[in-house]
Amino acid sequence: MVKKLYKHECEAYLRVWIPMQLVLLGVALLARGVQLFESDTIAYNIINGSSILAFALAVIVSLGLTFVFSVVRFYKNLFTGEGYLTFTLPVTPTCHILTKLFTALAFQAATVLVALLAVSVVTAGDVFAEILKAIAYLWKVAYDKLGTAWLFYVAEVCVLLVVMILTTTMLYYTCLAVGQLFNKNRVLAAVGVYFGYYFVTQVFGTVLVVLGYMTSLLDEIEFFFAYHTQEAMHWTFCGCIVWYGLLGAAYALLTRYILCRKLNLE
Repeated sequence: MVKKLYKHECEAYLRVWIPMQLVLLGVALLARGVQLFESDTIAYNIINGSSILAFALAVIVSLGLTFVFSVVRFYKNLFTGEGYLTFTLPVTPTCHILTKLFTALAFQAATVLVALLAVSVVTAGDVFAEILKAIAYLWKVAYDKLGTAWLFYVAEVCVLLVVMILTTTMLYYTCLAVGQLFNKNRVLAAVGVYFGYYFVTQVFGTVLVVLGYMTSLLDEIEFFFAYHTQEAMHWTFCGCIVWYGLLGAAYALLTRYILCRKLNLE
């Protein structure tokens, strides 16, 4: 049943996702086509600049809409009238959460890959070759300075990005879950929950920074980074992975509790 759930989620995403990516690639081809008629005229410069701007906006919109769709899909499928059918399926709330979460991650990653493909289309030719040379040069410099530790940095950053995406997505899911506890204006309540949470975390972070200055903890951290740079970077990346992982787990547990005990469908 879980496989069917994933299949259903993917089909729902593809109906929206494929047209978005086709538009993105179409804009990339258009921008590349404009470059083939290179000219020094003012009119060409305006058209070329407009096509590049349109491409940049298309990339941003594609990435943004993929994320927005994952949030909208979570809300409509679980907290609106569709929820009456969704929760008749022989699947636990945990499976519903994980299915939505990992499908969202997969399509966000796929959108990034399509965006990179679109960039390669726009920069095809000498520009793309120069980009590859620059990437290869930077990789070589980093490897020469850090050795095999560079590979660990790359792995840690990749893991951190995945965990951050999962946690951020889970935060929005949790805000929606808390917002549906209200009888009216649930989406507005969810937005209020998010901004309330953001305000509290900012205050908490500010308090921690002030305490760090007062206790000289920040000076000790700066000293550790100055004299043990590689170890400090590894500890920072690993600590961030653990921290975001714990946050994501807390969001998931709260959302699961609401789905199991406090579900309030429209």
